[in-house]
Amino acid sequence: MSPLLISINGMSTQLGASLPNEIFSLDIQLLMPMQIQPTQSLLIKQWLNQIIDKLNCEYVSYNKILIPINELKKF
Repeated sequence: MSPLLISINGMSTQLGASLPNEIFSLDIQLLMPMQIQPTQSLLIKQWLNQIIDKLNCEYVSYNKILIPINELKKF
């Protein structure tokens, strides 16, 4: 079982997967702490920045908590 569950536009997605042109819903659940290598960290940050650019919604869900997208910051 993956320690991270990501759903984009209602579809299960893997970390780093290609993204749709617009993101209407984003749900991220971190089930347990993750160890990430420094080289992976840069790629993950770039992927998350791409998500922020494509968001077309008011809130995202992180561990079942709604977060307004205007509070998201790029890395």
